Amino acid sequence: SGNWIRTVTLPNQAAWYAPFIAISPTTGDVYLVQSTGLAKSAPNVVFMFDASGNSLGQFGTNDAGSNTTKACAAGQFGLIRGIDSDAAGNVYVNDVSNHCIQEFTGSGRFIASFGNKTELSANTRGMSIDRTNNVVYVADSAQQEIDSFSIATGSFGTFLGTIGTPGNSVGNACGGGGELDGPRDAVAGPGGTVFVSDYTCWTIDAFNPPFATTNPGG
Repeated sequence: SGNWIRTVTLPNQAAWYAPFIAISPTTGDVYLVQSTGLAKSAPNVVFMFDASGNSLGQFGTNDAGSNTTKACAAGQFGLIRGIDSDAAGNVYVNDVSNHCIQEFTGSGRFIASFGNKTELSANTRGMSIDRTNNVVYVADSAQQEIDSFSIATGSFGTFLGTIGTPGNSVGNACGGGGELDGPRDAVAGPGGTVFVSDYTCWTIDAFNPPFATTNPGG
């Protein structure tokens, strides 16, 4: 109903850039990103809370690699933009600068990672999970598209392709009909329909999922 319930204070740590949050469907635990988006010396971590706001600790460290040696490493993050939880309560983090998605247990133990520079640009944004169909969607602002991956058993981490038609020029096209110029987030609705917020064009575009039998991604 929109009534205030509580305020949660981070334990002994300021959040310099914390725009992304996720909630576990199995436990109600809350995961809050702290990233280097506004403060390059800030820690790259994920804070964990239970449903009542009690601290459950944190996980993640800053990427130890240099600009020339950066690679997706277990629990080491560059710029974080996006976090979500799958149907089993595992947590996925969009590690933007390392071009990958990292998966963790609900308690923060690293499980696996997927993605590479060919599939994910260095300017991806929001990330969400279709928990019914086991698909991860990532808004790729640089490529002006939505990247999709399977997290189903037997095809985990498989790149399913892209959704949306990149605009002719960033900020100037906005032609409609599935054209994307500044995608910031993508969320799966009932039946798997993918809804994309286009920051540049002030629109929300709806697409068929990549696994649709008719006009996939259309």
